Amino acid sequence: MIGEVKGDVAVFKGVPYAKPPVENLRFAPPEPPDPWKEDRECFTFGNCAIQEPSLLVNTTPSEDCLYLNLWVPTNLEGKKAPVFFWIHGGGYYNGCGTMNYYDGTAFAQKGIIVVTINYRLGVLGFLGLKTLYDEFGTTGNWGTLDQIAALKWTKENIAAFGGDPEAITIAGESAGSFSVSNLVLSPLTKGLFKQAIMQSGSVFENFAAVPYTQSMLKPTMDMSAAFAQSLGAEDTPEGLAKLRQMDALDLWKAGFFSSDVTVSCPFAFWATLDGTVIPENPVDALMTGRYNPCNVLMGFNQNEGIVFMSDQSTEDGARDYINRIFSETSAKEVRNYYKEQGLTDMQCIPDLVTYTYFKAGMTFFKETLARQGAAVYGYEFDFTGDGNYPMQQLGAHHALDILYVFDTIETAGLTAGDAGEFVENQMHDLWCNFVKTGNPNEGDPLPDPTLWEKYKDTDPKTYYISDKVHFGPTEDMGKIRFFQNLSPGPLTVYVGD
Repeated sequence: MIGEVKGDVAVFKGVPYAKPPVENLRFAPPEPPDPWKEDRECFTFGNCAIQEPSLLVNTTPSEDCLYLNLWVPTNLEGKKAPVFFWIHGGGYYNGCGTMNYYDGTAFAQKGIIVVTINYRLGVLGFLGLKTLYDEFGTTGNWGTLDQIAALKWTKENIAAFGGDPEAITIAGESAGSFSVSNLVLSPLTKGLFKQAIMQSGSVFENFAAVPYTQSMLKPTMDMSAAFAQSLGAEDTPEGLAKLRQMDALDLWKAGFFSSDVTVSCPFAFWATLDGTVIPENPVDALMTGRYNPCNVLMGFNQNEGIVFMSDQSTEDGARDYINRIFSETSAKEVRNYYKEQGLTDMQCIPDLVTYTYFKAGMTFFKETLARQGAAVYGYEFDFTGDGNYPMQQLGAHHALDILYVFDTIETAGLTAGDAGEFVENQMHDLWCNFVKTGNPNEGDPLPDPTLWEKYKDTDPKTYYISDKVHFGPTEDMGKIRFFQNLSPGPLTVYVGD
């Protein structure tokens, strides 16, 4: 493969890690790509997964989308480089691994190889028909299997780029972080990675717009069958053949999913707890040690939920949302909790989403890992942004952390003030140190040397990332506990009320 050298970084774009998932490979596990003998120029990003154009897309949407990209240091001098394997977010519905804020140059300049990937999205990535389960022994995880195929490709080939196949860190944000948690739990990824970084998402969260139980195998099959029927197809081999002949974008549109949680979506396709790719009971798998042991750096942003509403949000929609995701008893508890603060259903949504989608479940994850002896580093990002960032009024919202982790504020066409530059340098260096050593404190000197201690479930403390870094007791643990005990939720669904 021929890449483009920019200073001390070589970039390889549009590397196929699997065959195009078209025709009979639509709704099927990915297959290895056809080999090539001639030199392959890797100067242009490959297609992104089928979706409509948006701010999350900078390449052409196509079913032929299973490509990855690499940023490689050119000055390794015989040393093996650790690997940062990044899975993009976007609600399993949109996004791609080629956006400029995922540019891996800054990591590569510090001796780390970056791999970003595309994977199938929406119904094309997560349709869960029983017919497919009968054929493949899995269903509803085509996008997850794409991620695993890309990880296997990286494990098998990264040494050719100077990388260390025994030093791969899997990382992601939002649905990408959710995916990382799945790969930590998956029996199919044993030996494929060393450590993990999870930014704003895990399998132990309530889902946007649907009850948590939607991701279980039986509800996923029921929803997928209803989806097929809405298009005139049955959950049969003949119906599957019909779905494989339909226009890919039309299928994706029919599986409409809104990031506005107050908008009800009849079909929301996510990774499926199928018992093959992902354990059917992830809580039990985690609590009994049936996962891939690894060091983990994980956390969330202070005001995640503010971006999960829109100008289409209404009080009726907010009321329906609360009734939809909680039991009657828990819905009353939630309303009473926020009523005491003088908030209506719609006014409470940003805070409710922050805790139910992110803080409650991720706290359970890191507590359980720490209890079992893993080195876990928990953080909260609470910097509001400065310079010319366009959404500063929203605070430390969902996905804001990405620019700081990748050190790509300028790459994205933005500028940071003095405080923003400090946070960008601090956060990027922490992530680099963790990728290199498994400990964010060890490696290159940090702008702020405040010690980030391992998480202790008996004494929960958090590393707060802002223009004034501090490490101390988790400030909202009581509130987190309240939301952990609501039903249905990842804990009550699997271990009982």
